[in-house]
Amino acid sequence: MAGVRRAVLIYIGLLGAVLLTVLVGSLLTGDGLDERVADWLFLVGLIAVLELADLLFHHEADREGLSSTEAVFVPLLVGFTFTQTVWGVAIAIGFASVADRRVTPIKAAFNVANLGCSAALAAWIWQGLRADDAAFGPRNVAVAIAATLVFSVLTHVLVSVVISLAGRKKLNLWGDGIVDALGWNLVGNLSLGTFLAASYLYSRWMILLFPLPLAFLYFGYRAVLSQTAERLRVEELLKASRALAASPSLDEALADFLQSVREVASTAEARAIVDTHRNLVWSGVRADQVVADMVPLDDSPVMRDVLTEVERVQGPVIVTADEQGPLRALTQALGVTNLMAIPLMDGDAVVGCLLVLDRLGADQFGRSEARLLQALGHELVLTLDSYRLFAEVSEERERFRRIFTASQEGILLLDDRMCVRAWNPALARISGHESIEVIGRPWSERVVMRDRGSRRVEGQMLLETPVGEELELVSRDGPSRWVSVLSSPVQGAQDRYWVVIVRDVTAEHLVEEAKSDFLSTVSHELRTPLTAIKGSLQILQRGPDKLDEKIYERMVSVMTRGTARLERLVMNLLFVSQVDADGAPRIILEELDVIPMVKDRALAMAGDHPVRFELEEVQEIAVLADRERLAQIVEHLVENAAKFDPDGEIVVRLVREAGFAKLSVIDQGPGIARADQERVFERFVRLGDVLTRQTQGPGVGLFIVKTSAEAMGGQAWVESSSGHGSAFHVTFPLAKPMVVETEAPAS
Repeated sequence: MAGVRRAVLIYIGLLGAVLLTVLVGSLLTGDGLDERVADWLFLVGLIAVLELADLLFHHEADREGLSSTEAVFVPLLVGFTFTQTVWGVAIAIGFASVADRRVTPIKAAFNVANLGCSAALAAWIWQGLRADDAAFGPRNVAVAIAATLVFSVLTHVLVSVVISLAGRKKLNLWGDGIVDALGWNLVGNLSLGTFLAASYLYSRWMILLFPLPLAFLYFGYRAVLSQTAERLRVEELLKASRALAASPSLDEALADFLQSVREVASTAEARAIVDTHRNLVWSGVRADQVVADMVPLDDSPVMRDVLTEVERVQGPVIVTADEQGPLRALTQALGVTNLMAIPLMDGDAVVGCLLVLDRLGADQFGRSEARLLQALGHELVLTLDSYRLFAEVSEERERFRRIFTASQEGILLLDDRMCVRAWNPALARISGHESIEVIGRPWSERVVMRDRGSRRVEGQMLLETPVGEELELVSRDGPSRWVSVLSSPVQGAQDRYWVVIVRDVTAEHLVEEAKSDFLSTVSHELRTPLTAIKGSLQILQRGPDKLDEKIYERMVSVMTRGTARLERLVMNLLFVSQVDADGAPRIILEELDVIPMVKDRALAMAGDHPVRFELEEVQEIAVLADRERLAQIVEHLVENAAKFDPDGEIVVRLVREAGFAKLSVIDQGPGIARADQERVFERFVRLGDVLTRQTQGPGVGLFIVKTSAEAMGGQAWVESSSGHGSAFHVTFPLAKPMVVETEAPAS
């Protein structure tokens, strides 16, 4: 920054040195300032007034001023000496710069040097090329016009150079100012200047009439420039409105909008304080750079003060360079000379403000700018509401997407033709059909559902399903699932849709079936031994003397077996109840030789059923186990094998593997499907229909096996396939580590 300032000062110094040399040299040559002094001073005063009334395009920061200076410069050039021309322009520009308090000393020096040097070159051209005769003939007119053109073009070139040095424009943009200077305003100035020069040369008293055509020319320029400015402002207003709607991102849209506001108001900087309905933030742009991007208002006390003042006034707040009141503190805190703040109104509430800083141009902020910014502010408020609504809709859509995607319940959306419009991952998991397979098709084309009467549910029948009624959904790749459905209509923009919630109730269904099955089975299990005991008691009531001894013994045996069966049933149910209450069975571990126990309990439970033992040839296999639970495991496994393979041989195998004793009970029964191999270890689970299955039982035996084995540090599992028998395996930790021979056998 210091380097730029130094370059500008050197440039101005060089121009000033050239001008000073010309001024001093002109006096030394004897070409003084004594000719027609009153007329000369009058023209100098006119130039000073015209420079003070400089016309600017206020929508652009770097556009050069348009004035009528050239119209007075022509008669000054033609009617006076070289020295008077150069000194007159220098004095007029110096006076205008000092009188305008907006002009800094450096800029004043540049203005004098710039126009003084340009006037010197123009006067030199006039003095060198004009005709010597006193008449203002065609040649002199052409030379005067050419010299004035040089004066105008050179001033713009010199200004373009200083702008380039200051970094505000590139050198290849110098031509913009030159072309503008050669436009319609310069043509008017030259035409009027030529007329004034001819009038003055014809009669000196005509100089008194010069202010009248100059005033007409000035106001004509003002009218044309005002129309141009209004047209450009409307264009910028449209551009600002488009900027707000161009980007889905509020911060990007606001930055583009503020750039348009800055150009519309012809200011160096534009800012906005907006309410995002989460917090107050502000953004700002200066030139082509973003100086703040959605900064929290609490981080900027001076911007908070601006908003407070706007809220207090409830209208535009304008602070000029001449402000001496308390508002002056705002411009000082912001580091600017003037500002205008417009409240953003939502009804009667101030929801933010639009702020423009450092007016570019000759005039100050006024009512027209305030009205324009109020219109822009209204557009911004409407856009903020749109962004807020868009954000709310986006949040709702994202929330729905998360619910739709993460929901454990199946969700589908149907149109009036019962075609699928949405199908969530949970429903794909339940049905086995991915969304790509069903979206756009009637739901029942791919998905099979049946009611309890095995009637297929199709089309709108799904919407008519009573709440709570269970439907059987035939999965694509697995067993059927039981589901309940809940449907509700929703109205779209044009069509009506139905949202259907599909809840997987298979687990509840199986639990209810298991409960029903359990009650039926337990009733049967209780009724059978009780019937036998009751019948035996009725026979025994006749008295021992009336019964044959063999019949008597048989009846006692029947009651004994029935009582034992009831006792086992009750003990099993108590075991399940205790596991439910405590989470695990009560275990007392001790060191046991598992071989005799396996033989004893297997033979006792098998009865007349053939059993083959495959035992490891060792004296004992000591395990850490609970005696009672170990006995139950053997009994339940052998009983289970005998039930499902009544005519085949049961194989009981006991071996040691990797620190465990592995007990296997193998049958040649119907086997178990892979999908049911985990379920058989669940409590109250019996495969097949309770009324048609060949074997009965409460469905807790294998549950007791698995639970007891795991409680003792082992595992239980089954290896089976449909139609090829089953092999149930249980492991128990060994009490003593196995000795592994590491020496190689003798060759």
